Amino acid sequence: MALQRFKEEIARRYKYGNWTVRAFLFDGKYISYLSIDEIINGMLVPEDAIFMEKLLETQIDYSLVPCFDLIRDLGWEGKLFFSIEKGKIKEIEIVVGSPLKFIPKEIENLTQLHTLIITVEGPCENLFEQIHKMELKSITILKIYCYTPITIPDSLYCFPNLEHLVVRGVGCKPKITLEKSFLKTVKLYILHLDDLIIDFLPYSIENLNKLEYLSLIDLSLKDLPIKKLKKLPIKVLDLNRNPNLNLNDSQIKELKKKIKVNYWQS
Repeated sequence: MALQRFKEEIARRYKYGNWTVRAFLFDGKYISYLSIDEIINGMLVPEDAIFMEKLLETQIDYSLVPCFDLIRDLGWEGKLFFSIEKGKIKEIEIVVGSPLKFIPKEIENLTQLHTLIITVEGPCENLFEQIHKMELKSITILKIYCYTPITIPDSLYCFPNLEHLVVRGVGCKPKITLEKSFLKTVKLYILHLDDLIIDFLPYSIENLNKLEYLSLIDLSLKDLPIKKLKKLPIKVLDLNRNPNLNLNDSQIKELKKKIKVNYWQS
């Protein structure tokens, strides 16, 4: 009975505590007293608990952290992470491919979700099959890491408030198009497109009028819309390892008049 009350008090303090309280309970390993079910039932509001229960049907080894900035310091391998604030999920990682084939539609109920990290480890026909008609307005950071060469649908418009987007192939080259997505993701200021099959940047990139950092590394790009890029507030442009990209010295010089350009071919 005393242990149960102790656990309930840990959950209550973590749920309602500020950053300092959550960090103290984490650093002091008090969270380790709680099972994942006790965390879900004791800390999360009902809507967020339902989503986590849905994920746990296919995902394993979730660990609660105060914030994702700590993950790189922990050195934990083979685990998935999530963070919460005031009973709501703020950051979460999801693995798609096997057995989960798409982002669950219940994610719509996570009204305070700020950061979503998706790792694709197996085949999936449509990553956004259940959410492409939604507007997930709370998400401002989206990172997609593909370990299998899927086609990423042109559906990123369902994240209209994105500020930071990373799409990266890992040991493979997924295919992506972004023409429709760039019509809605107008708040982007950091964009990484790395190790992908994408033959051209759509003209809709001109809508990204807050874009400051653009990484285009190891793509299948053949040309760049230089005039459109110069009109954007880009400060840094990474163009390394693009063997199909045909840029002459005058084009590079033109870009460098306004932008810091990193450009070399291996």
